[in-house]
Amino acid sequence: MSNYTKTTNFATKDSLPSGNAAKIVKGTEIDTEFNNIATAVATKADAAGAALTGTTTFETISDGTISITAFVDEDNMASNSATLLPTQQSVKAYVDASVFSGVADGSISTAKLADDAVTAAKLASNAVVTASIVDDNVTQAKIADDAVGADQLAASAVVTASIVDDNVTQAKIADDAVGADQLAASAVVTASIVDDAVTSAKIADDAITSALIADDAVVAAAIADNAVDIARLNVSDGSSGQVLTTNGSGVLSFATVGGAYNSWLVKTSAYTAVAGDQIIVNSSSATTITLPASASAGNSVTVKATGGGTVTIGRNSQKINSTAADGTLSSGSGTQLVFVDATIGFLQI
Repeated sequence: MSNYTKTTNFATKDSLPSGNAAKIVKGTEIDTEFNNIATAVATKADAAGAALTGTTTFETISDGTISITAFVDEDNMASNSATLLPTQQSVKAYVDASVFSGVADGSISTAKLADDAVTAAKLASNAVVTASIVDDNVTQAKIADDAVGADQLAASAVVTASIVDDNVTQAKIADDAVGADQLAASAVVTASIVDDAVTSAKIADDAITSALIADDAVVAAAIADNAVDIARLNVSDGSSGQVLTTNGSGVLSFATVGGAYNSWLVKTSAYTAVAGDQIIVNSSSATTITLPASASAGNSVTVKATGGGTVTIGRNSQKINSTAADGTLSSGSGTQLVFVDATIGFLQI
């Protein structure tokens, strides 16, 4: 392989003076230069896609960063060179001797393992023991369905937070497991109590107040004999010998039994009469006797004024002699008033 060598320097001819024989370019000179070029081209490889035959020698091969100066067949790579290119045989021999058959037991440390190098296929059966698992690294995703049975649960492992809401059914609660301590405040509602289960023994003394008794709940059979005394009636106590009466509108009172007329009463101050009253007003001052607010036909009130004072008969929303006005009695006068109806009211007899 030869390089192109220029034989004639044609540029120097330009500086020669006219008439100088050397200034003339000869055909033989041109022919010589073309021959030199042809020889050089014929012995050179193409820059791209060159096909070389035979043995090719080189001084240096470079990619711009790494330069290779020679090939080397060195099974132990002892030269440790950055410019020598090993053969396939020497690379295989070195790897076989140094990486595989030359690895001593226990010599592959964590640092020798590449990230993600140990796959499931590399793990032997039962290779992952408790000590190999980092604390808190067994997540839900790592536990197979139905893998946690009764044997896997430690004592007291199932706490409140582990139980799904509404998943503790009757079947899960042992007999007699729910005691007073397990019942929350106000946990026992009406629907939880079996009919007829609340006996007398379950009711504390003084627990039943009036607010807990429904209207019309206390029937005759529930009242002990002789248990209803005067304090239990909605009425003020009367005098000795009087009896309990009603005005027909639900109002109870005690009155003296005497047919259509009550015993004579002596009053020295204002008084509201009841049907059948016979009243002597013995007062030197003006005094008001008020008629009953509710009267029935035939009810009578008799009033006699004495002592010097005037007595006003208060009509109490009733008419007197068909007039909506109070009446008066001078001292020494008397009258009997009998209720007729709403139009006439009390009629003076």
